[in-house]
Amino acid sequence: MYVLDGVRVLDVSRFGAGPCCGWLLSRMGAEVIRVEIPHSGGEFDRFFSVVSPQTGYNTMFMTWVSGKKSITLDF
Repeated sequence: MYVLDGVRVLDVSRFGAGPCCGWLLSRMGAEVIRVEIPHSGGEFDRFFSVVSPQTGYNTMFMTWVSGKKSITLDF
């Protein structure tokens, strides 16, 4: 049993504190749904900063999206 079991969060953040906060909320039991904008290759923060040679993605991005669901939405 987690503190935020049953809570659903919509994550529309892009940089720094926002994705990190969503990650922390998911670790506390919330269902976090990340919203990405549609364009080639997905959200650009996937490739921001240092890219891991194994995955081709930013290691910070891989940490912050773990435990989240993801959708693409064209506003």
